[in-house]
Amino acid sequence: MLKFTNSKQQELFDELLIAHYNSVFRNNASSQAVELASIASGNLVSAVQAALATLGGLHAPLDRSIQFLSQPDPITVADMHLTRGGRIPGWGNSFVDGKDPIWEKVEFLLCELYPDLMDKVAGVTRIFHEKGKSIYPNPSTYTAASVLVLGIKPELAAGVFIMGRLPGWMELAGKVL
Repeated sequence: MLKFTNSKQQELFDELLIAHYNSVFRNNASSQAVELASIASGNLVSAVQAALATLGGLHAPLDRSIQFLSQPDPITVADMHLTRGGRIPGWGNSFVDGKDPIWEKVEFLLCELYPDLMDKVAGVTRIFHEKGKSIYPNPSTYTAASVLVLGIKPELAAGVFIMGRLPGWMELAGKVL
């Protein structure tokens, strides 16, 4: 596990992993893959491989979220994309009436530690709302923001995602097997 000398950064990283673990128990592609593969194969390794396959070699939504948040002015870019009917990587989730409560602690810590970045996240969310869309950041946004501010290499972001989800995937598979 990664260790940080700053206790608040360590808390953010730990909470990120906890949120990913808790997200496993929601209806998402990787969790569905674990359940189905567990039933089909009766094998934990096959179940986890199925979950990893839903992510691809790199986790594309996460990679796109990192690129998007790395831009100098993601708010203007979001407005431009949404005006043309485009999508914004890292926004959109099943909680159309508000933010996913699993990610509240991560968001709080990001706001406390890195208010400038989170002002950008809030600005993008505001653009959605101004256009009449109740869309909020999803786990890719919070993971991308955390990776950026903690100085984790972007190419390791999928590993952070997997590190947080793997214990939950194993638990899911264990319930089926």
